Amino acid sequence: MESVSPPRVGSHPSDFYLVRVSEGPAPNPRARVLLVALLALSGALLALRAAAQWQLDPFVRAPINDARVYWSWSSEIAHGKLVGDTPCFSAPLYPYLLGGLRALCCDSLLAPIALQIALQLGTAALLWHIARRFLTERGALLAPLVWLLLADPAYASLRVLNTALGALLVAWLWERLLALQAEVRPRHVLGTALVLGLNVLANPVLLFAIPIIAFWLWRIARRGLVPAAGFVLVALACVAPATLHNWLACHEFIPVSAQAGITFAHGNAQGADGTYHAVPGVSSDRVQQNFDARELVRGESDGSWSGTDRAFLRRGLRFWADEPGAALALALRKAWWFVSGRHYGDIYIPALEAQAGLDPWSPSAPLPAAWLMLPALLVLVIARREGRRLFPELLLLGAFFGTVVVFWYSPRYRLPALPILAVLTAQGLALLLESRARDTRGALVALALLGSAATGTINGWIGFDSLEGFRPAHEHSLATALAYEGRLEEALAHERRAALAGDMDASVAAGDLLRRLGRMPEALLALSEAAEANPRSAFARKSYAIALAQSSELEGARGEFEAALALAPGDPETLSGLGNVRMQLGDARGAIEAQRAALARNPRLLPARIALGWLLAASSEPALRDPEAALKLEDALLREHALPEASCLDLRAATLATAGRFADAVEAAAQAERLLAADPARAAELAQVRGRLALYRSGRAYVQGSR
Repeated sequence: MESVSPPRVGSHPSDFYLVRVSEGPAPNPRARVLLVALLALSGALLALRAAAQWQLDPFVRAPINDARVYWSWSSEIAHGKLVGDTPCFSAPLYPYLLGGLRALCCDSLLAPIALQIALQLGTAALLWHIARRFLTERGALLAPLVWLLLADPAYASLRVLNTALGALLVAWLWERLLALQAEVRPRHVLGTALVLGLNVLANPVLLFAIPIIAFWLWRIARRGLVPAAGFVLVALACVAPATLHNWLACHEFIPVSAQAGITFAHGNAQGADGTYHAVPGVSSDRVQQNFDARELVRGESDGSWSGTDRAFLRRGLRFWADEPGAALALALRKAWWFVSGRHYGDIYIPALEAQAGLDPWSPSAPLPAAWLMLPALLVLVIARREGRRLFPELLLLGAFFGTVVVFWYSPRYRLPALPILAVLTAQGLALLLESRARDTRGALVALALLGSAATGTINGWIGFDSLEGFRPAHEHSLATALAYEGRLEEALAHERRAALAGDMDASVAAGDLLRRLGRMPEALLALSEAAEANPRSAFARKSYAIALAQSSELEGARGEFEAALALAPGDPETLSGLGNVRMQLGDARGAIEAQRAALARNPRLLPARIALGWLLAASSEPALRDPEAALKLEDALLREHALPEASCLDLRAATLATAGRFADAVEAAAQAERLLAADPARAAELAQVRGRLALYRSGRAYVQGSR
């Protein structure tokens, strides 16, 4: 293989900006001490920020949306469910890492936060190592400094999201590509392939980079096929576990994840604004989203997950073909989001959390990502003019910029580009510090910094990325997190604020919170008004149906559930609710049918699984009872969900009694009784268990609907 020395990248050596030659800079022990001090200080600040948020911010203690999906998925993995019921709908590396952490170490949300702080600091150290290729060791300290001051990665490292892991892996891949560009050796080829494989598992968009890097390697290795072929084989071997998982889950060839089509449709349709734009008929809830998507295009596909992906991809491409002008304008809008976005977040709005006093340490990382854009671009232009080869930088920056332009803008989609932009900006700052803007290049860097900073002012003039515009969604999300914590009164206050600010779903959510608080007259009034005001809202009709069912207005509840199904055919939560109403109306066969239909559309829907278990164990129709199937379902529930032990024992006791195993049923129910007796808040459940226990002791099985 060919050994290639790196080119000269500058012509003005100084304490900061280095003419880099193959032997590298002289060691600078003081710079390394400063790096350790910087990392220690940053780690302490992140720990203090995390501690303050843990006390104040419900978003830290109660993950929502994608973060909640990751946390739930990792729980299944930690409990031994390594292969799911569906293909991966997100990049799998992070949830499997999280699952391993929970299985081996700690089940607290503090564990991933500690891990991600370490990853954030590891990225900073790696960026210093990379920057030493272009700057002195002292000048290279600017790269980790810029990274650690950036608002986006510092905030995201304190959430259950894959951003900290993804950023570290991108920086590592960049370092490996630079090493391979400098010298084609077997260990460099192998290392780059391994790191690229990990990156694909953390960010599937980089799958396309495998053939591109292989072709580039073939060229720089003087058209050597062996290095390129070996690179491809090793990279694909790293990706293979995800492909195997997907095959075992659904018997379809899905290389990494089955989410690209619906994600593409979210960002490429009439009404899209460059950020997340819901597809009508598809839930924004990540757990439910893909099941809705499959049902929505079942007539356009073969019903497979791959077919669903292709159907939504065709929809987005059809928008491009039918509306080329609108598609181009939308792409430019996404590009502007990438360059200037400060406030928008598809899950969290950090600036509004800081405003509300939930994140008092946010000033410790104040630098907007938008400030890096023009200085980094300028440094790329200067480096190209000076003969530096830029394939690694252009490949990676192009991948993440292209992700935003092709799909839609999210700070999470832009974040993998920030490690590269941080190092490039550090080079620009070194030029500026060296020249104090006295020469052309230094002056251009100063102007670039001012230009990037000015994008926020420009956005204010044109009403783009307005912080106030995101307040309704923030209030609704905050209410969701508070409700997860059981703080229903506080959640209700925030839902009402969101409704007043114009959030479409907040008034329905407020009515549902009233139901959960036991304020049924208020809940029924609020939900009936919401359903009347939004007759085409399946969410409003379903929520009203749930309240009616809880008030024992069963016929009305059935009508509302059926109306909701007419608006959102196949919605599993609606089907499960309808099944519960049918059971209470004495239609056990219809109840089982509805619960099975719900699980066919979402096998992970816990209420439907529990309801079906009770129907199979204790149906009012003897012919429908199937204790063997019920026991299998209960075993799966115990493996895959962290259910209260007493509830599981209660269901198992009913199943064992139906199977005629009354001694075992008494033992299980007695254990449930002891557990419930220790919890005064579960007195009603305790009374029910004691009633069933008396039946088992008398040699009788429990039957739903019996007294």
